[in-house]
Amino acid sequence: MSRVNVPTSTLHKAIAALAEYLENEFSSELFSFMDGGTTLDLCSIALSQCRQDPHWQALAQTYESLGGSISCPDDNEWEVA
Repeated sequence: MSRVNVPTSTLHKAIAALAEYLENEFSSELFSFMDGGTTLDLCSIALSQCRQDPHWQALAQTYESLGGSISCPDDNEWEVA
């Protein structure tokens, strides 16, 4: 992950928006934020479903533009989203 110089509150708003979306769609066991929120781990089934939703795509794009990363750790393999 490359560091982007943005206000902390801006990144936290993006994290909160992703968390709210995920909490409304999935069980909390299917995702987690790590590294102070800069990495989102999301199971492959949930990630596949999310990628089909334009609202998710906008949220993810904002998060990633602020330096966040989305990964899929299923089966001990990391897939960069």
